[in-house]
Amino acid sequence: MTYQKKCILTAIVCLIFVWACSSLPSAHTQRQDHSYASSHIHVPGHNHDYPENFSNPPGSNEESFTWKSLWFRPSRPFAQLFDQDVPEGFVIESDDAKAQFEDAEGKNSVTWIGHMSTVIRLDGRVILLDPWFTDYASPLPPFGPHRKMPPGLSLEQLPPIDLVVVSHNHYDHFDLPTLESLPNPENITLIMPLRMGAYVEHIPFKEVIELAWDETVVRLGIEVTALPVVHFSARGLFDRNETLWAGFALKGQRSGGSLFHFEGDYGNTYRRIGQEHGPFDIALIAVGAYKPRDIMVGAHCALDDCVQAGIDLKADILIPVHWGTTVLGTEDIYETGQEFREEALAKGIPDERIWLMKIGETRIF
Repeated sequence: MTYQKKCILTAIVCLIFVWACSSLPSAHTQRQDHSYASSHIHVPGHNHDYPENFSNPPGSNEESFTWKSLWFRPSRPFAQLFDQDVPEGFVIESDDAKAQFEDAEGKNSVTWIGHMSTVIRLDGRVILLDPWFTDYASPLPPFGPHRKMPPGLSLEQLPPIDLVVVSHNHYDHFDLPTLESLPNPENITLIMPLRMGAYVEHIPFKEVIELAWDETVVRLGIEVTALPVVHFSARGLFDRNETLWAGFALKGQRSGGSLFHFEGDYGNTYRRIGQEHGPFDIALIAVGAYKPRDIMVGAHCALDDCVQAGIDLKADILIPVHWGTTVLGTEDIYETGQEFREEALAKGIPDERIWLMKIGETRIF
């Protein structure tokens, strides 16, 4: 194929992708006539006269225009075409992952499914964080982010799920096909940031709860608090920041076990969270997609800042997630975890407090 034909093909695919994104319904128009969700609950006492568009906490790093973004963002659907071999030992074999998971039954544990998806067992409850179990996180498969390996455990291998927590509406965190595939949704409580409930009205969840920043809800003995982080939301080209994004603090009321789960750039917000809600047993920190730095600023933290966020949060254990599963930035996706470890060691974090997990691995905390 000639260079000219390649350019034409690339342009056509980009136009199709842009059309697909621009035609997506926003959170405002997603509502359906018949809702199966038994309740969209807002924590009493909060003024839900929220703005048309949300913004990051004051003093946060903010995105700025760069000419590089004009080629970088349209090129992302094609970044997936250049596969690297998955390093040996990077993923636990399916049978071993299942056995390891079952050995931790009845204990507080964390299991890395891959990317940001994590299974938490806390005080006997099963909690699914940012579940993405399908092959693609995109409005137009096969273009856009896709998995380089299967999930560490399949949905069929998991015990009954009690709670699902979703941090924001990006496709690699809020995967509707996965949510639609969850078994027994009538037994599951779904917790998300403001204005996201409209997307799931067709799924018969037991309960759908939208939280604003600094709001807390308790379900099944698990205290869940939405907290401000530095990021953004969008599922199309014209719905940017219409829905809220959040980090989530989870605490078991029986054991006191606690963790914080977030994606975003660095800011003063993490120090406040640590002071008001910490210390945490675990911080699940999104570390991937941090390059190119001039494009990712305001959305994803540089690795030294990711470590500093964990320190600010007063977390005992730091677990890097959101890496090693799909291509979003320009960094080596399989080296990011080790680079995070090196930054943490440089900041004086002992190696035993840095959990560099394999996909499918379960650890007890």
